[in-house]
Amino acid sequence: MNDARGRARRRQQLEILMGVLGFVTVMAFVAAVVGIVRGEPGVTPSLVLLALVVALGLTVRAWMRLRRSGALVEVPPSVSAPLPRSGNTRATLPVVDVGDG
Repeated sequence: MNDARGRARRRQQLEILMGVLGFVTVMAFVAAVVGIVRGEPGVTPSLVLLALVVALGLTVRAWMRLRRSGALVEVPPSVSAPLPRSGNTRATLPVVDVGDG
């Protein structure tokens, strides 16, 4: 059971890293394109973009390898049980009388 939790945790960490790297890569791509369109191409934005694309590719590769190795085993219900649903789906807040004072 501990092994399944560890693999699920690793998978989630890789997914978070992919999301962050993906966002930063898109921002670096936009910055590089803006520099090229303005006529100010630079080596630094291109190298930063290249490094981010390589890091994102390696992260996706590690995630796929983890997926193929059977790491997508569901976490046992004792670890993550769904919350019970009641018939009332609206949140109810307590009413507090503050008076007119």
